[in-house]
Amino acid sequence: MSNICLKQATKAGITLIKNLFIDYYMIPANGEYVKIYLYILRCLGDATLGASLSINTLADIFDCTEKDVMRALRYWEKTGVLSLEFSDGVLSAIQINDLEKNNSDNMQHTKAATRVISSAKLAEFADNTEIKQLLYIAQKYMGKTLNETETNTILYFYDTLGFSADLIEYLLEYCASNNKKSFRYIEKTGISWHEAGIATPSQAKEYVSNFSHTYFSVLKTFGISGRTPAPAEKELIDKWTKQYGFSLDIIIEACSRTISTIHQPSFQYADSILERWNKKNVRHISDLKSIDSAHEKQKQKTAENTKTQIPLKKNSFNNIPQHDYDFNELEKALLKRT
Repeated sequence: MSNICLKQATKAGITLIKNLFIDYYMIPANGEYVKIYLYILRCLGDATLGASLSINTLADIFDCTEKDVMRALRYWEKTGVLSLEFSDGVLSAIQINDLEKNNSDNMQHTKAATRVISSAKLAEFADNTEIKQLLYIAQKYMGKTLNETETNTILYFYDTLGFSADLIEYLLEYCASNNKKSFRYIEKTGISWHEAGIATPSQAKEYVSNFSHTYFSVLKTFGISGRTPAPAEKELIDKWTKQYGFSLDIIIEACSRTISTIHQPSFQYADSILERWNKKNVRHISDLKSIDSAHEKQKQKTAENTKTQIPLKKNSFNNIPQHDYDFNELEKALLKRT
């Protein structure tokens, strides 16, 4: 595989990591993705490392697949931390972007995307006792006075998504209790509830309970404790449950087999297992018996074919011409001589 050109000047012997990356980009990212990004920064300050950088070398260094490396690079490209350049479909260059400018662009995009509530609607809401009470409760949960954008987010839940005041209150309570008071996070959570068809607080509680149990069951199986799943990890778990429709026992089995095979937690490796099972239309844990049985038979068949194809190595013994002897005739000849 061809080497990758790195595009950014840096001082030799120093790896610069901006506080903005630590504060804004690092925390929500998958730990493996962070490692790969930091190593790329390291290569910028070392001409030898930079000259030999490739997807293959990154995969070897971090003991993962080339797909895992590309997944990490795609993640950082999506966040704007870096840009990728391709030549004939092959990654040829990585551009390390200016984080200050990138963050500023994100803020501008967020500002431009802010929902605008018409003056007529605002006047209508101003006379709505339920809305007034809801905004007061929101300020209590957030511990501050809401700005215009945050107020519009609450009104968006109420007017556009059709959330009841009770459901919005539970949404705020849930996020605040998990120390997630960012309205960006609250909005994302609210939209995910809407997409899941949640209309009441009781439905939200059941939804939260089920998915929280799934998330932490996966972490427990991987031997991970003391933290919540990273966004990229949640994305994969949601893929397994929503897109593939797997039950928790099947997901846990894939995670257990991951640990047994590579002896370390890997969401990407578990994902490859579950992707294969999904293609084989696995829907119950019992379906794995036939798959495992077929796999074992194929292994045995391969081993037998390999065994029959092994040629006999010549040595000093079997280089000697071999003859067939009639030992009964030899015995008679010997008796005549006596």
